[in-house]
Amino acid sequence: MTSEVEALLEEWRPSDRKLLGELLEDARTELQREMIHRVVVARHACAEVHAFADTIRALDDEALYQQCTIDPRRTDVPVTARFRAEADPLYAMELNGHLLPPSDDDPGPVYGVVPRARPAFRAPPALLLPPEPPRVGAPPKPSFDSESSSARARPLATHLELGASGEDVPSVRRSPTARASGADAGANVEALNEALRGLGLSFRDHEVDTRELPLEHALELAAQALQNGIPVPVTLGREKGDRGRQVLMLQVTPPGRTRAFQLHDPFAHETVWAHEKDLLSRAELPFDHKQWRRITAIALPNHPKRR
Repeated sequence: MTSEVEALLEEWRPSDRKLLGELLEDARTELQREMIHRVVVARHACAEVHAFADTIRALDDEALYQQCTIDPRRTDVPVTARFRAEADPLYAMELNGHLLPPSDDDPGPVYGVVPRARPAFRAPPALLLPPEPPRVGAPPKPSFDSESSSARARPLATHLELGASGEDVPSVRRSPTARASGADAGANVEALNEALRGLGLSFRDHEVDTRELPLEHALELAAQALQNGIPVPVTLGREKGDRGRQVLMLQVTPPGRTRAFQLHDPFAHETVWAHEKDLLSRAELPFDHKQWRRITAIALPNHPKRR
């Protein structure tokens, strides 16, 4: 039993700790014991841990792994939910549609005490946007001097901003004063690989605009990954080789249209659509911070490992 589990068990009643010990003894495989430990670390109540252990006891390791991990080919599960499911097998099982029966040892809520509610998952800004891709057409006529940098014409009823190519693209604005993430994109990719290790998915960081990986080819590989439901981390900078801020590519428009990529900046809570020709022009991206002008690096997924 890890020190993290032992520290959490200090908050449990002696009877609950004894029950957990019995559940671990009854577990048929080492993988079942590891999954029970993860549910404890995820701070589930003793009754939830008991119900989870009873549910997985009859499963072999292959069935247990399938029920407690999210298929990387699924496109309906947000990235943040995948990360949480990687650390919380009970949550992953619920996402996969396996509801746990209530445990017989659960006495129910005590009168006068409000039971601890599990916080509802809130989708990131990108997933709150309408699924419609950006419209391709003539830009709206500004109501004032369009060269002015102090203000910009905006419709009141929508979150639209004029892109660098003069086309309307959806955008979500939150905190324009948020700080940049820094240049340590390699460490971020390593952390992402560790979080996705259980899914058999990993990323490798590449410089773009090189002889080995031109920007055009990098965008094509990114589009293939996005069409398979895999988000792609990219690094933005002022010029080639500059690593200023890491953002996520979340979506790409369907084939047959003018291709556009949805980019989410988690540090500024800003989500925009960027047309492929704007990315290839290396001139300007539709973020509030105009110093991030181009893609300088990209983390592409490796082939998933088969189990």
